[in-house]
Parts: sequence; structure tokens; C-alpha cells
Amino acid sequence: MSETNKFINEKTQRLEAAISKCAAQSQGWQSLLLVSGDMSGIQPFLYQIVSSKAARNLKGRSCYLDLLGRAVVRSLLSALSLDEDHVVCESGGTFVLVAPSTPDVTRALDNAVRFIEEKIFETHGTALSVAIDSVEISVDEARGGTTTLAQRWSEVFSKREVKKNAKCSSVIAATGGYSRFFEPQQVTGDKTDAITGEDIADGGMSVKDVGTITKINKMIFDLGIELRRGCKPVLVEDNYHGDDFVIEPAGLGIKFYLKKGDGEKKVQTFEQMCENEDALERLGVLRMDVDNLGSKFQEYARTQSLTAYSALSYELDEFFKNHVEDLCDKHDCYLLYGGGDDLFVVGEWRNVIKLAGEIQGDFKQWAKKRNGAWSLSAGVAIVKAKYPIIEGAKESGEEEDNAKTHACGDVTKNSISLMGTPLNWDKEFEPVRDLKDKLVNLLCDNESLPKSFLNNVMIHAINAAIKNHKVTKVNIYWHLSYDIKRAMERAKGKEGVIALLEQCRADICTPGSTLAGEKIETNYHLLELWALASRWAELEYRSINEKQKNK
Repeated sequence: MSETNKFINEKTQRLEAAISKCAAQSQGWQSLLLVSGDMSGIQPFLYQIVSSKAARNLKGRSCYLDLLGRAVVRSLLSALSLDEDHVVCESGGTFVLVAPSTPDVTRALDNAVRFIEEKIFETHGTALSVAIDSVEISVDEARGGTTTLAQRWSEVFSKREVKKNAKCSSVIAATGGYSRFFEPQQVTGDKTDAITGEDIADGGMSVKDVGTITKINKMIFDLGIELRRGCKPVLVEDNYHGDDFVIEPAGLGIKFYLKKGDGEKKVQTFEQMCENEDALERLGVLRMDVDNLGSKFQEYARTQSLTAYSALSYELDEFFKNHVEDLCDKHDCYLLYGGGDDLFVVGEWRNVIKLAGEIQGDFKQWAKKRNGAWSLSAGVAIVKAKYPIIEGAKESGEEEDNAKTHACGDVTKNSISLMGTPLNWDKEFEPVRDLKDKLVNLLCDNESLPKSFLNNVMIHAINAAIKNHKVTKVNIYWHLSYDIKRAMERAKGKEGVIALLEQCRADICTPGSTLAGEKIETNYHLLELWALASRWAELEYRSINEKQKNK
């Protein structure tokens, strides 16, 4: 048994014991409280950075969000006199735990929620907040003895969403809360934070090449520096007396220290990630997550117990944190954020696309072992290395949205989108990638395939005025056939080039079920896919060519 499986088995066994303990404490009512929380504002907070030292700053903010979520859970456990065994799952700012259903616990929970909301507001204003609520659940439901566990999930998630829409309601209701939100506040000093643009009320601190920022942002920035040195966050125990870097997220009373690593873990700048391309300097920005995860978990809850749900959650978390981080190291990419099923990765653009393909392949194998129709969708933005990373994140998010709305036959999602074109992983991605490779190989073979051919394909795709994947300007068929015939005449004696040109004409003018000899199922007109493969190949060829020129 692997160490991961051993940990998950032990965790679920302790959770089952915690459920029994809660039931015994519930005064014979045989009921529990299912407590759930979800953090809001994660994405805007994560990407609220300046370009200078962006990689370090992003990593620090990502780690801080993780620590804040862990601190919220442990603050609740402490307030309810519970231990770690009562945690069903926690990842990506979302958590679930079980507690005894007693009047004392209910009062303690209400007080703890108010305390947490107040502390987060004091530290972050309305930029970050957490919505926490609970429902009562029977022991039979918790153990999977009924079919109503999914209903309890739905109830607690719905109550949590109502809380999210009434953000900081307990702070507003508190004495003086109304004035803090709706009346102008006096600010000492005239400085604004170089990262957020907000007024600095705490005096601020200066960071080289960044400017003056608030103390909390300075602490997060320093956290990124410590992570670069290979440090790992560890929960502070009562008997801890070290002098390491200690962080207490939002003043919740839960502290972490950064255990020193084996040595500095080099974090490249975005320019350094792309330096092998010299003049091009193209960065790949990857966003990726599981399709329909919420509904899949709810479906899982219809037939499984809380412990089985917990095991699945920890398995998913292990994949998207540890396994993906190993793959990022393998492909020289940098995992900036991995929370729950959500990924944000940067690296040299070709490495990022290869990484996305390997993550998808490994996740497909992961899903097979769990007999579930799980799938991933991804978006890749290709930008210059000095392009503002917050804009790159937006563009990759738009690409991810393209992937999420993509349909191939009767299959939706399960796609990757790049250069504005989503491709189904199982049906379209590999044939288009293989065509791109053929084009690149012929371009690099003493330039036997003229680069102008790629440009002509892309121009014909524009002139075709394709709508709903159908060519509306049919005269492009004659124009394209003529151009290909001329290209074949010029390629006399180059059999590989001639075969590819002939295949291009056949694919586009008499479309069938193959793309350059590879079987394909798609709603696209094949001219659209030839144009994407040509654009992809042209960029890759430029990357290779520039590298060779600068040797």
C-alpha cells in the first residue's frame, strides 16, 4: 500500500470514529452537525499583483490563501472542542467537518463564525470572506445507510451560498459595523498600496522594485521569498519555541512556521522561463479544473458515506497538489496555485501544453480506477514574458471557458483551448497536435515545406467566412486548390511535402473522417483545424529557428 493510500485509510478510519463520538455526545438524538465553509474572493486576491517579481508574489499569495483556509478550519475546531479527525475534507478554500448536534455546540459555532468573519474583515476588508453554515444530519445518513445524504449536502451548500450573498453580515450587525461599511473612514497618511491601489492605514512597508505596500502584503511577499528557499508551512504546536518565519493568517490565533528546506528552490522569472526562445519569449499560462465537480460529488453522496466522500476528496487533493507539482518540475513549469481541483501554471509555452496533456492523461487513468466519467478542461494563453500576468490569467480563463462550452458530437467539455480554438482531448486534440508535428518536421527538414504554405492556409480560413463550422464563401475551395497545385509543382521531388499538400487538399475540399491521415470526430470544418495546426506549427518553428540562430 502506498503512503498516500495508507494516510487516506487512516484518515477515514479516524473520521468514522469521530462520527461515533459525535453521535454519543448528541444526548441520544443520534444526530450530527454537518458544517461547511467556502471562501470568496480567492481568484481576485490571487491575481492582485504587480509585474515586478510576479512569480514570487503569486506563490506567496497562493500559499497564504491555503494557510488562511487551514487557519479557519482549525479556529472552528478549537472553538467547538474538536480535533482534526472531525474534518471531512478541506481544500481550495472549501471545507466540511462534523460536530455533535447540541445546543452548546450550536452556540459555540455561531460565536466562532462571528469571530472568524470579524478577523478576516479586519485584515482584508471585503477582499476576502468566508461563508460558514450547517445542517443537522443523522448518523445513518452520515454512514450511507440512506439515500438522503445528497439532500443534506445540497441543503448546507445552499445555506452557505445565501451567506456568501450576505457577505460580512455579522460584522455589519455588530456595534459600529454599519458605519465601517457605509460611512467614510479616516485614513492616516497619503500613501496607496502599490499592489492593490488602496489607501495604506497601517504605515506600510517598502519593497524594492515594487514600492510601498501594506504590512499584510509585505508579509505575503516575504512568504513567497521563504517558499523560494524550499521552506514548507507547518502548524505551530504548543511547545514550539523556534525562531523561524511565523505567520498567523488574519489574526485567528492559528500560527504556522516555515520549516527550512534542503536548500534554495530556484524560482525563475517569467523571462528566464522563456530565455531559450530568445527573441520570442513566449510564456504559457495554464488554467485547468475538473468538469462539473460539484454535481459529481453530489452524485457520489447519493450512494456513499461521509468517509467515502472524504477519501475521494483527499485522493483528488493529492493528485492536484503533489502529483501535479511533480509533473510541473518534470516539464520545467511553475505551479503558482493548486487548490482543490483548480490549477494555475506558468512556463515556456511548449512545455505548458505538454504538461497539460500529461496531466489530462494521468487524470484519465486516475478516473478509470474510480469508475467515474471524470474529465478536465483547460485553457492556455500564449503571451510575451513581460506581459502583465494578471492579463495572462484573464486570457487563460477565457480560453478555459471556451473549453468548458465546447461540444464535439454529443460530448461536451473535456477539452483544451489554445489560440482561441477548443479541442476535445479524446477526439480532436491528438490529431491536430500530430498534424502540427508533421508540419514542423517538414519545415525543419531543410525548409522543404515553405513557410508561406502555413500563411496561405490561415488566410484561406479567414476568407472562407466560416460560420457554425460551415464555409460560407465557397470560392475558397478553388483558390486553395490552385495554391496547393502551385506548391506541389514547386516541391517536385520532395515526396513528403507533396503527400502532405495532397492530403491538405483532400481534407479541406472533400472532407471526411481523417485529418492528415489521422481519424477524427469533430464538428469543425477541417479547414479550421488545418488553420489552427498551421498557426501552432508556425509559432513552434519560430521558437526552434530563433533558438538555433542565437546559438
